[in-house]
Amino acid sequence: MLIIAIGSRGDVQPAAVLAGAATRAGTPSSVLAVEEYGPLVRSHGAGFIGIEGRIDDSLGLAKNRLTRPLAHLLVTQGWMLQRWMKRLAPAIADATLRALEDHDSVLTSSLTVSLGPAIEATGRRVGTLLFSGQLPTAHRESHYFGHFYSPWDWLNRPGIDLSWETIERLSRPVTAILGPSLAGQAGHRLSPRNALDLPAIIAASPILVPPAPDWPASARQSGTIVDDETAPLPDDLEEFLADGDAVYVGFGSMGHGLEARDLDLIREAAMRSGTRIVTPALGGWAPGRIDELTFATGPVPHSSLLPRMSGIVHHGGAGTTFAALRSGVPSVAAPFGVDQPYHAARIHSLGVGPASVRMSRLTARRLAGLLDDLTSGVYDDRAAEIGRQCRAEDGVGSTLDALEELGFLQGGTG
Repeated sequence: MLIIAIGSRGDVQPAAVLAGAATRAGTPSSVLAVEEYGPLVRSHGAGFIGIEGRIDDSLGLAKNRLTRPLAHLLVTQGWMLQRWMKRLAPAIADATLRALEDHDSVLTSSLTVSLGPAIEATGRRVGTLLFSGQLPTAHRESHYFGHFYSPWDWLNRPGIDLSWETIERLSRPVTAILGPSLAGQAGHRLSPRNALDLPAIIAASPILVPPAPDWPASARQSGTIVDDETAPLPDDLEEFLADGDAVYVGFGSMGHGLEARDLDLIREAAMRSGTRIVTPALGGWAPGRIDELTFATGPVPHSSLLPRMSGIVHHGGAGTTFAALRSGVPSVAAPFGVDQPYHAARIHSLGVGPASVRMSRLTARRLAGLLDDLTSGVYDDRAAEIGRQCRAEDGVGSTLDALEELGFLQGGTG
């Protein structure tokens, strides 16, 4: 089985976990992703097919101080992703064509959905693997753009259809290159079938993404694919935590470009609220204690770190959101864009944390307010309850079951 996982770490890590689990279950599986994620994928026991490219390149305007405000606009984010995918299209098409020689079943992802019908025409089994509420639905709580919905269904439908059309459009430059070669394999001209006709697996917890009754009949919701890796925390971080409670503040690989000024914002928020903070050592920061209230940590598994925190502030990515919910600790998101505002709203709806603040509006004063809210005790009981529910789920096992039901794992073929 081949999983085409073009995107950020949040797209690649669950694909790697799933591919490794499928391999151990008897179906040798590989992940196709940008080269920088090779060590991550291989660490889970999956095969890896790399393409040249950097996820940082997709951020474009978000990394530039002058153009950063524009990057918070939804239309700009779509343009940045489209430009990045167009630049990578030849490499993705070439790697996919080579990988198909060794794989008879394929899962595309949100940035490659339009490849599905073209690959299926060659006789391979094809499906779509999604990690959030991206399938069209009239139910706002189940769709990642639900915050744009109006009270009138007839008015929402064009926007719902457009959101899926936009997703498909992102990978059409790849399909335009790959299609003629696949048409030759299929022995006929490829028909313009919609990716919605193919099986879809929504690998997202129903706690985070409530199931929608009008999802396509071919859709299966499994659960969030969790990396259960644990590791001891570094000694100096353990010493920092021994001195008192701390809140985790981190904004992920697709955040807003962490730099020195962002660390200044975090440090000022810590001083304003008197809250101790653990934050990732990104943007050239050296791991270790920065001051009495702030610690910058190197890479550590969420499953080891987050349950030790008294609160969590994150960017709202699907995987991080579920990891925070699963920890049983109050949390809140400062979303940048795409599906992150949806997850941020769901966190608040679940009652495990305060209302979110958009990344573009996050100041030291507002962050300090979030820190105070998280550590007030108001959300502790509800967060603990949701954490127990999340930990009872087996997203990996449920996703493997769905794949077996759909025929992707039958006979252990890859």
